[in-house]
Amino acid sequence: MIQLQRKTFAVLRYLAEHPNRLVKKEELLRELWGNLHVTESVLKTHLNHVRAALCDSARNPSFIETVHGRGYRFIPKVRTVEIHDASVISNASEMIGALLDAS
Repeated sequence: MIQLQRKTFAVLRYLAEHPNRLVKKEELLRELWGNLHVTESVLKTHLNHVRAALCDSARNPSFIETVHGRGYRFIPKVRTVEIHDASVISNASEMIGALLDAS
């Protein structure tokens, strides 16, 4: 089982909710940290943890593309699934498992 910190999962979720769109670093910092001042290195650390969990590579990405100096793009095709029981996907590891199975 893969476990992610809450903020690391939030980074993955935000990117996955905005597929194929360049999400600027400033947007991620604003949306996920709000008024709390954090550096871009904190964001990079969380992205590295997401990539590790997905067995992804920054040089040859399958999930998260880096657009140097600008931001990130979630590149897999995303499919929306209607869930009626919230316990079906109860944690980040199940979502990541679904992402890996889809690749």
